[in-house]
Amino acid sequence: MASALGVIKRWTKKLKWRTASAAYWKSIHTWSQASLNLWRRRRKYREGRLHRHVSMNHRKAVIDKWRHLVYEAEQFNIKRRDRRDEASKMLRRRREQASDARRVLQRWRARGKGRYIAGTRFTWSQVLAKSWYPRIPSKFKTDIIRHARNLQELLRRVNEERAKRDLGPASIIEILSWLRSYAKNKFVGGAKYSQHKKGCATDISIGEIDRLCPWSGGRAWWTEQCEDIFDGIGKSYGTAIHVDSRGWDTEWSYP
Repeated sequence: MASALGVIKRWTKKLKWRTASAAYWKSIHTWSQASLNLWRRRRKYREGRLHRHVSMNHRKAVIDKWRHLVYEAEQFNIKRRDRRDEASKMLRRRREQASDARRVLQRWRARGKGRYIAGTRFTWSQVLAKSWYPRIPSKFKTDIIRHARNLQELLRRVNEERAKRDLGPASIIEILSWLRSYAKNKFVGGAKYSQHKKGCATDISIGEIDRLCPWSGGRAWWTEQCEDIFDGIGKSYGTAIHVDSRGWDTEWSYP
């Protein structure tokens, strides 16, 4: 029984091997035959025993296809180059516009720098500083000039009093806030109808008052002069004093 099983196993292995080897040699024959057929076809083509016009038509079709692909690639490159040129032109135009805007803005800002307001020692740059305006609106210039002349009168009286007390003259009054744009006035929490928006109001810090009037009772003297010169006065000895030239008298206090 055991010997019979051994024989069956051996013959099974042989059959498997023969089956596998037959498939292997069949595949080799198939590929070899394909290679041989290809070689024969090429030889017939060289000898002119094949229809040459079929191959030439095929070759023409392939050449036409490649020519079309090359044409499409060239057209794509041309369009891409045109788009790139158009984008570069647009970028160059935008940069020129930005540089022009910067030059205009610089010219507007330089228009007020170093120039004194007529009849005063105050400059237009002091008015423009911290206002958030690129330039001073023309409609406010009359009010600004009137207020600047009132400030100049205050400076003249301060220098007269300093001369009486053997103190040197003060060249200028440092302004804390003068003109404000609508956005700046809203940002700092200013009044809706603030005179700062028209440029006829200024805030002067308490430190600046103490610098100009360092004697005893200097703040009270300053307040008296402001009441005599200006129309509106906002008194606050905590941070600053507000003075304006609105055209009618008013006075208030704030912390």
